[in-house]
Amino acid sequence: MYQKENSPLHGTMSPHCGYCQYFESCFLSDYATEWGYCSHEVKGKIPPEDDIERVKREAASGDYRSLLDQADRLGFFVAVETKCRFFSDFFPV
Repeated sequence: MYQKENSPLHGTMSPHCGYCQYFESCFLSDYATEWGYCSHEVKGKIPPEDDIERVKREAASGDYRSLLDQADRLGFFVAVETKCRFFSDFFPV
C-alpha cells in the first residue's frame, strides 16, 4: 500500500506514480513532464519499444497531437499524485 501522506520520505507531499515500483518512465516532454506507463495496469502488454521511441521523437519535435492520440492505446500517462490501491513505494521507509 502507499505511504501515508506524512511519511518521512515524502514529507507532507502525497506520493505520485513516479515513486511507484510499477511506473515505467519512458520520456520527458517539454523537458519536465514525465510520461510512462504502469506495468501493473498494462498486464503484460508492454508498449513496443518502436512505438515508444517514435512517440518520444514526435513529442521532442513538438508533435504532441501524436502523443495525445496514442496515449490511451499505449497506456501512457503523466506521473501525478496518486491514491491508487496498487501503489507500492519504490523507496519504502
